[in-house]
Amino acid sequence: MQIDRRKYFRIQLKHYLKCMMSVSIIGEKFVDTEKTNALIENIGPGGLKILSDLMLPVKPDVIFSFDTKILGENIEVLGHIVWQQELPGGMYQYGVKMVTDEASRDVLTKLLMKFAARLRQGSFPYDDSFVEDYAQFFRENKKNKPYNLL
Repeated sequence: MQIDRRKYFRIQLKHYLKCMMSVSIIGEKFVDTEKTNALIENIGPGGLKILSDLMLPVKPDVIFSFDTKILGENIEVLGHIVWQQELPGGMYQYGVKMVTDEASRDVLTKLLMKFAARLRQGSFPYDDSFVEDYAQFFRENKKNKPYNLL
């Protein structure tokens, strides 16, 4: 039996949530890289699990930005990758630990609690922000993304 050691709750999504990802900080230097597509599998105040067709570094000094929309609100979270798993078909799954202050985490937590409540009620309309078939999504978006973020 695996023990969940997370400090915060996670929302497991029925469909993948689209997001745009970029590198924001390397070491102590701010960088401005191209944004690329990624999909969020689950999200919580402390982190998220994403899916990408890019191999990314698992290093605490490489901070990524993830931009998405939840309940009509644009959100941006920063985080670093803590684990990676290669999947068939050239896909990668990543665990991301958020890098944020408590005030920002509190705002995000309130939004995520509303989001979780809507999902539990079954009243949440899955719109074009969500994807069912990740392989098709990445095939269709391949032409619109940079070759490498770093």
